[in-house]
Amino acid sequence: MSKFKVAIWVLVLVGIISLNLAAALLNSLTIPSSGHISLGYTPPLHTEGKYVKDENNNTVYLRGIMKTTHIAVKGGWWHPEGSMNDYGYGMWLPEAVEYNLDQMQSLGYNVVRLHVPTVERWLPNQDGCRDEITYVIEQLNRRGMYAMIDNYAIGDPFGGQTAIPWDPYSKPTERGILPDREAFIDFWAGDADSLSAEYGHFPNVIYDLWNEPNGDSYLQQLYFEACQEIVNRLRAKGDEHLVVYQFGFSGMESNLALAQGQKLNGTNIVYSIHCYRTLSWGHTWHFFNGQYEYDDVKRILLGENVSRTYYVQNVIDNNLPLIITEMGAIREDGIVSGDTYENECTWFYNMMKCMNEWQFGYTIMEWYSSQRWFGILEDNTQYAWSPPLNARGEKLAQAILEGQTY
Repeated sequence: MSKFKVAIWVLVLVGIISLNLAAALLNSLTIPSSGHISLGYTPPLHTEGKYVKDENNNTVYLRGIMKTTHIAVKGGWWHPEGSMNDYGYGMWLPEAVEYNLDQMQSLGYNVVRLHVPTVERWLPNQDGCRDEITYVIEQLNRRGMYAMIDNYAIGDPFGGQTAIPWDPYSKPTERGILPDREAFIDFWAGDADSLSAEYGHFPNVIYDLWNEPNGDSYLQQLYFEACQEIVNRLRAKGDEHLVVYQFGFSGMESNLALAQGQKLNGTNIVYSIHCYRTLSWGHTWHFFNGQYEYDDVKRILLGENVSRTYYVQNVIDNNLPLIITEMGAIREDGIVSGDTYENECTWFYNMMKCMNEWQFGYTIMEWYSSQRWFGILEDNTQYAWSPPLNARGEKLAQAILEGQTY
């Protein structure tokens, strides 16, 4: 063999060793508060008591962001790098998806909650929306991140939510899309043309069954029973992905839900609540006096000496895994009279501090600028995308940095 050929083989061998070394190093990367990640593959998750764990039995703390309106319109809404204001709306730009996911990963997020298209649009596979969701999930998987998929609208993505997602409880304009309980179950767990059939082969997918189910106790029981059947059918066909069950009454009444027996049978169930303090139309039930200091936030979450609460204590007592799938601090012009934006941001941080303490997860509203009520980035009429973190985005960064990591 000539010296030239020997040199080439040495270079190839060195290159292979270097690549293997790089892969080995990347395979042991740890993002703060997110647990172990691997190169090009996100390990499937399961639950053990209150903990979410990966296939190597590492505890994984699901902490990240919501990407809303990304697919409510044809082409989605992903701002390309360096764009301004609303550029990217309705334009399917794969490079913009990748850029935004890179930014999220750099901030330590290990899960992104994605609203899939409306049921109406998703079922007939209109305008490529299924392929777009697939692309986002694939790109998250490449980055060691999880995709929590859920739905919040049957027909009109901008027309508000429905109580429970099937007829006759849907809005009159949406009748016939999910004509009955069985149609909703098939939407998730059917053997074909369902969310699990379409995306269940991805190891990094998490199923969040519906956004903010609500209604009276009767409707909540109907919804609970439908979700139990979804779990039963998923497990019967060997699908062991995490299922997120959101407690009813818009995700805000875990105490009442558990008292009514809303504890699903089956494996790999994670429970969910939503949580806000101040809205533009006034305080929520739970922080009705505008509480924001750590001791008060913790006291209310544990249900001590308050009449209506999230009662995280009930979740703790039942040793259940919990994730706040929606929470955020509202922008300054949404603060009610007599309150301050600083108090709102302090409350937001203390909520996450409590979740870190109890080793629960959270996905925060939302990956957007201050132009939206709960955006965590500065106004992108002043900065090119992606803008710097605003005050509430910095609180999220602080909480993730302080959270547990393995």
